[in-house]
Amino acid sequence: MDCTGSILSLSEKVEECFYDRSHYLKYRLALSIKVNAFPLEGFLYVETKDPNIDFVIGFSERAFIKEIDKDCVKFERDLRKCLGFDHLYSDAKFQQGKRIYFPDLILEVVKVFTGEEIREYLKEEVKNYEMKDYATLEGVETFSNPYIEFVSKLRDKDLEELVSISSIYRLLNNVRDRMMDYDQKFEEFFREMEDRVIDIASRRGIPLDRGRAVTYDRDRIYEDEEHIGEINEPLNINSILSRVRGQLVTDRIKEFQDYVLGKVRDNEVTLGKYLIAFRGVVLDNFENRSLTVLLLERQQVLLKTRENEFHFNVEGPSVLLFKTSQGKIEVVR
Repeated sequence: MDCTGSILSLSEKVEECFYDRSHYLKYRLALSIKVNAFPLEGFLYVETKDPNIDFVIGFSERAFIKEIDKDCVKFERDLRKCLGFDHLYSDAKFQQGKRIYFPDLILEVVKVFTGEEIREYLKEEVKNYEMKDYATLEGVETFSNPYIEFVSKLRDKDLEELVSISSIYRLLNNVRDRMMDYDQKFEEFFREMEDRVIDIASRRGIPLDRGRAVTYDRDRIYEDEEHIGEINEPLNINSILSRVRGQLVTDRIKEFQDYVLGKVRDNEVTLGKYLIAFRGVVLDNFENRSLTVLLLERQQVLLKTRENEFHFNVEGPSVLLFKTSQGKIEVVR
């Protein structure tokens, strides 16, 4: 079958031309709401009745289809930027900053090391790890990485006390917020816990962030609105805890670097529909949506699905980021 010609003519009987059935079914969806279709920058662009998305069909050994934001196409001249990649895997280049498209997966070459820069990179990453630790504590996102493993093994008196206080402090704030009146004994205990947190943070030069880290009942209603204004914003215990952890890792940076570099091994990690095999260190694994890895040697990374198998040649020490097509990742404090 002439797959390219058949798809360009918008034939429906082309399932064998696509990487897998999900791409073919998405193609059928695109055809069912098609308004217009035309070649654009080496792809077939399908305009649809949907107010938000169109579809782009590409060819790299076999056909794939990817949804695309209508607004991005209107305001961004480079179609590949809207698609989120620079190269298809069939013409991939091992070059820092390049994003390579595999069906339902984007591989970004985040960093290529040319010398003894790996330890410095890990040192600079501590701040990013600290923010991810905060997001995990907040329950906003869940990250799995060597940083969280490392801080969980730290033996520090202040940290251990802060961890033990954190859960009771959250509970105290919830109780305090729900009660119209509370006696002196409760208030003294609350102040005792808060003063202990303030003491630890102050001695370590940690900012006393306030707000957040309190769970409010959905049906909480105060009859006395003035009472709401009297409630002091609680300390953001999660922010303070994550900052203390970050400070401890910074103080033990060589120990942390050695810990990460000592985790080199053969890995097989599932991400979306892919099994990714490589030799190196998992720097971050984010909720089956992204995977960041550190590779210390030349190798061929295997990316495998039920239907397809791909290989990506890594030419030297580097950091790679694999992302599924579920969306962008952002952590904000």
